[in-house]
Parts: sequence; structure tokens; C-alpha cells
Amino acid sequence: MSQTETLKQYSQQKTEQQVSSLVDAPEMIRQVQAMRRELAQLPQVIADRTADSLEPLDKMAKALDQGLDTQRAIMEPLISKAVESIGTQIATLVHDRVQRSVKMARDQHRKAKEAGRAGRGWMREAKAARAQKVELQAQIQTLTLRFWVATGSAATLAVVLALMILEVPLMAWNTRFKQASARKRDMSQNERQGVDRDRGAEFERLCAAAHGADLVAYMRGLGLDVKKDGVKDWVVDDCYRVTKKQNHFVWCSWDGSRGGDPLSFCTDALGLSFQQALADLAGGASIQAIKHREMFHVDRFPTSPPASRDPYAVLEYLEGRGISRSMALLAQGAGFLRLVDYQGVPAAAFCGLSGGKLRSMTARLIRPVASFDAKKEITKIDIKNSDKSFPAIWLGGDPNLPSDKAVWVVEGGIDALAIVDWYKSHNMVTPNIIVSGGAGVRAFLDQPHVQAVLKQSATVYVCLENEKTTETQRRTDSDHEKQIDKIWALGCETVIAWSPPPGSKDVAEAWQAGALPDAHHPMAHTRQEGEGSNAAKLPPTPAACQPSTPTP
Repeated sequence: MSQTETLKQYSQQKTEQQVSSLVDAPEMIRQVQAMRRELAQLPQVIADRTADSLEPLDKMAKALDQGLDTQRAIMEPLISKAVESIGTQIATLVHDRVQRSVKMARDQHRKAKEAGRAGRGWMREAKAARAQKVELQAQIQTLTLRFWVATGSAATLAVVLALMILEVPLMAWNTRFKQASARKRDMSQNERQGVDRDRGAEFERLCAAAHGADLVAYMRGLGLDVKKDGVKDWVVDDCYRVTKKQNHFVWCSWDGSRGGDPLSFCTDALGLSFQQALADLAGGASIQAIKHREMFHVDRFPTSPPASRDPYAVLEYLEGRGISRSMALLAQGAGFLRLVDYQGVPAAAFCGLSGGKLRSMTARLIRPVASFDAKKEITKIDIKNSDKSFPAIWLGGDPNLPSDKAVWVVEGGIDALAIVDWYKSHNMVTPNIIVSGGAGVRAFLDQPHVQAVLKQSATVYVCLENEKTTETQRRTDSDHEKQIDKIWALGCETVIAWSPPPGSKDVAEAWQAGALPDAHHPMAHTRQEGEGSNAAKLPPTPAACQPSTPTP
């Protein structure tokens, strides 16, 4: 609805209201007439105002049209010139590129012609050289014949004549290689397949022989400590277990993380290549000719497990074993102890170093894990590639404290920490302590740095252990006796077999129970027990384990 119609309706309504109230009043009639005249003039007023409003817009539109025309007149020549310039540049570039390509093609053609002429010249020269060679050979043969006719025997002359008649050529250094390559190229497809089949059969034979090799004999040939454990089982160096199946041997580590056939033992445990393992097991190399040190000391270093995420759990475990927290932190700072996580289980790891590099590591888990057959709980694990000939060594010494110049040889790292705490509790300088890793381990005694520590001591204490069964005690005492004999052979002054007090398995348990004597007299408890009524209850001590000094 337009504004005019709205005003008309509004005026009519007003008029009707006023007329209804004052129908008879002449004044109202005049007002109505005046209003009607005003309404008649409204459209013209609105039109005039609209025209006044549109006039500036019309002027602006005209100005814009004029400006656009002016800009168009200016830009069109510029755009045309730019297009022409770009076209000219493109044409010039294309022409230059084509000219360069043509020139390069001509140069290459000319060089090819020159090379062809040079090649033909070389061929002519080679042909002439061959002709000269033939002439020289003929002359040499003639002169040789004349020489042998004049000076040689009849047999020699016959040989020379035969060679000349047969025209036997002199073979070049690579002639036999060329002949072999030619024969190989001339082989039929069936012959080549036959050769491949023979090679494949030989490889399968070697793999089968290596798979069925006697792993126990191989390990013994390497110098490992192999002990029979049952009808078809062997324990190897307290690290591996070997079982004989129907027609082959299998092995695994105590924690069950590694294992397989003899080939996998060579590649995984020994770090050999597959070819070397195949040669060793299938008879390509003599096991007796392989030295133990060469197998274990060449670029094979253990990798330490990651640092423990809960080191306080390890420290609490050591405190439960009688080791003070200050002692554990001191050992950690000295590099003797590391707090690690072995497959998610916190552990105290004792490190054997050589030249600042880790060579062996034995982890003592704070809680046991099941063995490969779930029949045994394991708390002590040797890290892969650990070399027991590099033991963990605690180097003591303090110039401000009295020293007995003793060296202790213990089986475990916790035993070593217990001895350090024991000596410190009596204000004595801590001794040097060697962690052998087991009663049956003697390889560490071949190391020069271990021998130096032993020879500098006045007394060497070899810690024995009280085992649960008589058979185990007999076997352990026998192993310790061999250790002591080897230490004596190094020239040590005094070697003493130290037994823990009854009721304690080892020195660590004795320290935890408070059963150790004064550190100034480490053997005092044995003398007291010998004088008391309990002497008959003690296990017999081997004769070789008695304190003694070797005779020269």
C-alpha cells in the first residue's frame, strides 16, 4: 500500500469521525473541504520531492559513466602493448631455444662423425698391428726353427715342428675366464635349473645338519659350564636350559624370553651371522679350533634395561635385605649398582665394567617371575650378552681407617653390599669385593685386572654358602674348592674359605639377621661354633677350603 493511499484512508477516517460528531456544523464542512484540497495536492508534492532526490543520483551516474569511458580509453592501448610485448618475448625465447637445440644436435652429429672416423682409423691400425704380429710370429717361428735345427736335438725339433703345424696360440691372462663365461652362456635352461636345484639341495642339507647338531657338545666345546638335569635336560652356565627332543636339541633362557634350535643359539646368544652359524654347526668349522675368548669378547656388549620408574621400590627391597639406603645410593654413584626395570619388574642390577664399558650385568628382581616351564620362580637374571669373565668389583679403601688388606669373593651383588655395610658398622675400611656370579664360575680369574686385585691383597676370603640339600651342598663345595685352587695358583698369600653362621644361607642373610661377628675378626664365629656343643651339627668343610698358605 502506497503512502498516498494510506493518507487518504487516514483522512477519510478523520473526516467521518468529525462529520459524525458535527454533522450540522458549517465549520466542520469547511474543514472537510480544506482537507480534501490538501489531499489533492499531496501526489504532486511527493513527486517533486522524489525528483529532487534523484537528480544528484543521476548526475553521479553520468559522472561514473564518463570516468569509465575515460579509463577504458586509457587502459585498452596499454593492455594491447603489454600483450604484444609478451608475445614478442615468448617468440624470442622459443626461437633461441630452438636455435640452441639445433646447434647442440649439429655438434653431437659432428662429434659422432669424428668418433666414427677415429674408430675406423683405430680399426685400421689394429688390423695392421695384427698383420705385423702375424708376420713377427712367422719370423720368430722361422728363427726358432733355424736355431733348433742348428743346436737342438731331434726330439726338441719334433716338438717345435708339431706346435708350428698345430698353430697353438699363446693364451692371454683372461682367456680361461672368457671361455668359462661362454660355456655358462651356452648352458641350456634345464642345465641351469639343475645347477640351481643342486645348490638348493646342498643348502637344505646344511640347514638340516645344523638344526640337528648336538647343541650340548657344541656348548661344551665353547667352554660353557654344562650340567645334566634329568634325562633329557641340561643347565648351561646357570643362564640357559637345553632339552633334547626326538631328533634335535632346543634351548631357552631361564626367563623364557629367548630360545630356539642350535642355529638360533648361535645367532641370538653368541651373536654370529647365519652363515657362520651354519658353517660351525654343519661341520664347516671345527668347534675345538674356536677359542672361548674369541666367541665371547668380540663386539658383544650387554644393553642395560631402562632405569626403573619406581626406584624407591628397589631401595625398599634392599633395605628389606639388610642393605642401608645410604649404602645403596653410594653403590649407585660408584657405578656398581643400577636401579632398572627388567620387563616391567623393578630390579637391582650389579654391573661388571671394563674400560668404562658395561660387560656384564646381573639383575636381582624385587619379585619373582615364572620360568619358561612355570615350574620355578626366578629372581636372578643375567642380562643378554653378559660376559661373566668381567665381574662386578667393589673397590674399597680409605686412608683414614684401619684396613685388613682383604679381598672378598662372593657370589652375588647383595652379598658385596652386605660386607661393605658390615665393615662400615665397625669403622673399618671397606675391602675390595669381587662378585663371581656363582660357585661354578672361574672365567673371571683369567682377567688381568682381577688378578691384580687378588695379588695385591694379604688375605682372600671366598664366601661359601649353606645349601638346602646335601647333594647341592656337595656340588657347591666342590665348585668353591676349584675356585680356591685357581686363586692359589695365582700366587695369593692366604686364601680362606669363609662359611656363614648356621641358619643363614650366605653372608647377606647373616648380616640381615645380625649374626656376623666383629669385622676385625671375620672368622670368630667359626671358632666359637667349634668350641660349643653345636660343632657336630655343622656341615663338614672340605680340606681344600681350610685357611692355609700355599707351599712354594
